[in-house]
Amino acid sequence: SMNYLIIQLKRGFRDNRPVVFEGQWIYAGCQALDFTCIVETTTSCSVPGTVSIHLKNLEHRFGYGEEATFEGPGLAYPYRLEEIDPDYVPPVYKLEGKGSLWYNSVFTQFLLRFNPQMLERIERQTHALDLISKRYIGVQIRRGDACGQTRPCVDMELYIEAVLQMAEKYDMDLVYLASDDPEAATELQTGLDGTTRKMKVVQQSMDRDFMARNTEQCARLANMGIRTLNANSATGCEWIEDKLNRANLNDKAEQAGGVVTDIEFLANADAFVGTFTSALSRIAFQLSRARKGFVKPYISLDIPWCWAGFHVIPAPWGEYGC
Repeated sequence: SMNYLIIQLKRGFRDNRPVVFEGQWIYAGCQALDFTCIVETTTSCSVPGTVSIHLKNLEHRFGYGEEATFEGPGLAYPYRLEEIDPDYVPPVYKLEGKGSLWYNSVFTQFLLRFNPQMLERIERQTHALDLISKRYIGVQIRRGDACGQTRPCVDMELYIEAVLQMAEKYDMDLVYLASDDPEAATELQTGLDGTTRKMKVVQQSMDRDFMARNTEQCARLANMGIRTLNANSATGCEWIEDKLNRANLNDKAEQAGGVVTDIEFLANADAFVGTFTSALSRIAFQLSRARKGFVKPYISLDIPWCWAGFHVIPAPWGEYGC
């Protein structure tokens, strides 16, 4: 969802058009049922006001009246439309040597201005995990319904090797883990305990069974060429989107808060280990780049950071939509 919003914001900036996000959000766990459940509003514009401004601009530029139907850019950007030029950076910034990572990071920071409720949750977790003023390695392990569906899963041994490499090079012994797998923290801690370096793995307290339950079966079926678009009790497959559609507001709020907290702690980490096929990893990395002003040490265990505007790009196992 976050990367799609960034695409829309970039389009609006490029086209000099206000952008209003309309409709319900699948993670929304508050009465507003939209993105303001986790972030500050991106604009004070309303949908009618935006349409009116856009039509007046058309009348000024092209001679159309407000009653005219306009078949050009339209009044809404299509959902999931690939970017025409994913590498586009305004010329004034390109002349300064700024590229796609910097440009996307700026929009990520603008979008992820968390609201007071989310900031309070983050602060509680920061104190609970004793992360205040601590240097640590942020690790994300993405499994569940993504495991093997469009990219291969990464063995835990490779995560352990990468974490130890970061720990030795930058002298850090604390790991924050973000994962949808309830067993990942135990696996990672056990693996690190078997080495000569004493390290500690921490993660926020939340219900991971909600996301993990029956999701790997969806990936197994997809790998067999069976694409189940909706939950199917006969196959034992439950996509995350199906779970969220059926969830009550409290469950949605819990999961949204968990995602926000993971993004925040991964972004604040002093080094990163994960997989850039994961949208959450890329979002956290972009947020870190914008806040810190530099690219922190990182190891991606599958592909480099990418922004292809949802075009398909080559990957070691075939191709991937980034």
